[in-house]
Amino acid sequence: MEYIDCANRLTDNIIRNTINFWSKNSFEHITSIMNLSKNSGGILYPEYEKNLKGLFDKYQNLYEDTSKSKNTNIYFLSKVFLDTNQEFICLLEKLKFEGFNGNAFSFEKLYHWLYEQKYAKGLILSVYPIKDKYCENLLFTTEFYKTNPFRTLNKCIFTQLYFWSIIGAQHPNFILDENTRNSVPERIRISFDNTCASFNLIAFKLSNIINMQNKNELRPIYDFFKKTNDNFLYYLYDLKNYTSKDLNHIISEHTYLKDLLSSFDKLF
Repeated sequence: MEYIDCANRLTDNIIRNTINFWSKNSFEHITSIMNLSKNSGGILYPEYEKNLKGLFDKYQNLYEDTSKSKNTNIYFLSKVFLDTNQEFICLLEKLKFEGFNGNAFSFEKLYHWLYEQKYAKGLILSVYPIKDKYCENLLFTTEFYKTNPFRTLNKCIFTQLYFWSIIGAQHPNFILDENTRNSVPERIRISFDNTCASFNLIAFKLSNIINMQNKNELRPIYDFFKKTNDNFLYYLYDLKNYTSKDLNHIISEHTYLKDLLSSFDKLF
């Protein structure tokens, strides 16, 4: 599947695929937040629960629209996605401090989802630079990037790798929580620990070439990144044999990433 990437080739179908993926990913995030409030000790206030349910319906409608129709105005779909996504971002900004603060696991998960929604926003804004909206009545907000992170080819590739290194380093510990870790084979535990360490190392290496002038500096990091992602996907499927935990969301994200990386190959 083709999605918005760093190459100069955009079609309505590629934009539609991207909105389709991130709409589904987003309503799955909302389901996870609902479950998090039941299992973590965090409090989801009734007003926020109502807002989340409304956002779930909006994302689901977007997902269905982009799954069925090829004729819907792509600019209209992009604008609806951006408006819905911004509403979700503003709610996540509140949730991380209001009801879930003080629980380290919940706090990290909310930040994880917040960054993913900001990343999705950046992808669509890179195609349609619609006037950005801001959250009102918030004292503290999370800044994703000061300028357009997808503006140039080098910056785009760099941003994609750095972002997915952050996300990839967090996924293993979301899966192997205290209840799961000791019930899976040692090879999977070791692999997941190595995955976390590898993605963190990639982020560190990237930060040291943030002002890179050409892609030659990026190539060895990129090759290591691809290997790390492929290895993680392999062990995610292996883990399916030992747990009833739903791994499909994380597998879907790293498969999406694998598709992005296949397009990056052409850019080196």
